[in-house]
Amino acid sequence: MTPQADHGALPGWPYLVGQRFSAWLGEAGQSVREARRTGLALIALFVVVRLVRVHGPGGFVVAGSQFVHPGAPGELRLTYSGGYDGQFVYRLALAPFTQRVTDFGITLDAPGYRQQRIATALFAHVAAWLPGIGVALALILVNAVAVAVAMFAGTRIAVDAGRNAYWGLVLAVPACLPISLGRDLTEPVAWAAILVALVLVRRDRWPLAALTLTVAALARETSLLVVLGFGAAAAWQLVRGRGRRWPVLWLLVPVGVEFAWQGWLASVWGSAPIRTGQNNTSVPVVGVLYSIVVPGSAGGSVALDAVYTVERIATLALIVGAGWLVWRRRTTASTGEVVSWAIAALLALSVRNWKSDVQFLRATYEAWGLSVLVLLHSTQRRDRALLGGAAVVSAGVGLMYVARV
Repeated sequence: MTPQADHGALPGWPYLVGQRFSAWLGEAGQSVREARRTGLALIALFVVVRLVRVHGPGGFVVAGSQFVHPGAPGELRLTYSGGYDGQFVYRLALAPFTQRVTDFGITLDAPGYRQQRIATALFAHVAAWLPGIGVALALILVNAVAVAVAMFAGTRIAVDAGRNAYWGLVLAVPACLPISLGRDLTEPVAWAAILVALVLVRRDRWPLAALTLTVAALARETSLLVVLGFGAAAAWQLVRGRGRRWPVLWLLVPVGVEFAWQGWLASVWGSAPIRTGQNNTSVPVVGVLYSIVVPGSAGGSVALDAVYTVERIATLALIVGAGWLVWRRRTTASTGEVVSWAIAALLALSVRNWKSDVQFLRATYEAWGLSVLVLLHSTQRRDRALLGGAAVVSAGVGLMYVARV
């Protein structure tokens, strides 16, 4: 019996692609399949409920009249005047390699800075070629598939670490991901690519890992911290005479592609966006403590202030908990993963102001996710409390942003 016959009407090539992808991630037992089905159901539920809440795919964009003008595509729904970052991802999905500040009735606020995170928009641009798929729907599909891929990779990592596959869903969904999925942002593609790369690195598949890390860097330039972490670990092993040159050489691929992309952007917009992007850093920890200690620093209602405070404390607790495990050498995470976590944690703690969750959960999401990774590899069972807390916060953010515009 052929594979296609085994799977009913499923076309042959998607089945073969799925089989190949599953082979990269390793065999999946019953518990892994159940966890993945649960994750897929949650993604579908989130997307359907939010579609109803925001009145269609165009509502995911969160467009605002300050940047979206008359003549813009009719599928967009205007919200508050400034809108949010998804409107710029949408604009780039219309023309990924644009050299115009204003086009299609949409103005880019910081053209180079927005365009450097091109992967999500480029995938959506291609997906929109399919009959009946508009750009707004394409963005939702791209990010939903990315979260699904993250769940597949996350469950594999959890099982490899000796944990229940359901903990892999916690790794796959840092607290910012419901916001990013619900607002057409770039983190889902970046995080999915990072997690797949982590699986591939552990299986010594460096060419494929280099490819996925390149996608991650083009989705969000901060993903290079993972490249730097693994590169530093591989170089150290090479210096000590215990490593090989190939990992270091393959890790130069995402760096080279990103620098080439930055060079093209500099030629178009006058400066490399990675040098002139939004400067949100300060002395480590100072901004974090200020945001937690100073009452009302969230700038919203009392209820939102309380929610933001819980989210800040949860983020800090994950970083501190992972740091304790690393310090005490009570995690089996690889050296490259630990170095990547350390870089991400330093960057997260250097964010100038953890003000609203759409800002600080996104700015610190690599530190959140890599802290969960370190905790998954803990040799102490009591660290499950921190993992459970991370799950609760991510679920809470999902419930809040399934409805919140």
